[in-house]
Amino acid sequence: MPEQVQVRKRIDWLKVSQLLLDDHNFRFPEDARGANQQELLRILDRDFELLPIGESLADNGYFVEEPLVAIPKAANEYIVVEGNRRLAALKLLLEKDLRPFARDPSAWEDLANRAKEDLSEVPVVIYQSRDELTTVLGYRHIAGILKWNPLAKARFINNLVEKKGKEADFTEIAQETGSHSDTIMNQYTAYRTYLQARDVFRIDTSKLEKKFSVFYRAISGTRPIAQFIGLSTDKSAQELRSPIAPEKASALDELIGYIHGTGTAKPVIRDSRQLTQLGEVLASKPALENLRQTRSLERAHELVGGKAYPLLNNLSLASYYLEEALREARRHKGDPKVKALVIRCARAMSQIAKHYPEAQRELEGTR
Repeated sequence: MPEQVQVRKRIDWLKVSQLLLDDHNFRFPEDARGANQQELLRILDRDFELLPIGESLADNGYFVEEPLVAIPKAANEYIVVEGNRRLAALKLLLEKDLRPFARDPSAWEDLANRAKEDLSEVPVVIYQSRDELTTVLGYRHIAGILKWNPLAKARFINNLVEKKGKEADFTEIAQETGSHSDTIMNQYTAYRTYLQARDVFRIDTSKLEKKFSVFYRAISGTRPIAQFIGLSTDKSAQELRSPIAPEKASALDELIGYIHGTGTAKPVIRDSRQLTQLGEVLASKPALENLRQTRSLERAHELVGGKAYPLLNNLSLASYYLEEALREARRHKGDPKVKALVIRCARAMSQIAKHYPEAQRELEGTR
């Protein structure tokens, strides 16, 4: 770990009234930049489950082992960079005028009345600038145990790369954050692709934002999907600022629709485990054309292996379930229902085997 992370900082006790929520918090949506304190409080209460934190503070007080982390703003005012959820809960407990900005003001009123300790002052570690906090935040939220969600991580990485400009180096940033250079590159690329889709190509990304992790996995972990949108990560940070060529804008729009859905159509995948199937379909012209017509991933994927795919798939499934049935067959020899199904399977297999005499000969040779 870099030396600056190991420096022991002094803990100061500051009044909650001196502390401000951070509109640059990477967990917040980008349109929160410049928002006032009441708007930030509303976002935190809406999206980040503050009540359980308020209950803990009311019942147990504030744990000195978890100081807030802040930077100076003005005389006797500090912006809390680390610990915005705790600060928001504290303000709702202490400041009655702020409770109407919460979804359930009466719940906060009840918690304030049952608080067992004075919460007006809390422990705070003060850094002099955001830049001084870069490594700390990276280790805590990118590689550490308090990891941000994928979109917040990507925002943070994007911010680091943009600050460094032409000097940006994925390996250096990986060392600063305790991560791997490939991971940093993929997070940056996915975020820049998302920004390009939203801001340059004017693609609806509202559903993508809610499941950014799936989009990230799609373009960073499935080569045919990356190839479909013309994405190559064999580039420098500067080259990856605009990773998608303009002529691939429609392909990116199509991909986002398949993964996340559109205003009028549902996504074609149910979960991220189907990304491999989607990649195989996108790499096959007949399968892709079928997907465009039917928006059924299952039907389109049947064409990936050619005309024999349905038969191969059905035989594969049948062999799996027959082998599973074999484990229990001896125990239920006297069951008439089992006997009837065994006869049915044997008849079907006998009819199939007539088309494959070499298989019959091989089977007879093993008896």
